[in-house]
Amino acid sequence: MARARRTAELAGPADQQVVPDLMEWQYGGCEGVTTAEILRGSGLSAGSRLTTAP
Repeated sequence: MARARRTAELAGPADQQVVPDLMEWQYGGCEGVTTAEILRGSGLSAGSRLTTAP
């Protein structure tokens, strides 16, 4: 959150506000990996989660 606040200070007007509902998510091993790379590594296709029953 500190990095986002600092970026906002440098980039925008002085009246920014923190919105707790808009926090960054942590994606663990998928951090910095594209959706295509995740799908390739999982053996799934982009539509498989929509067409495969749990």
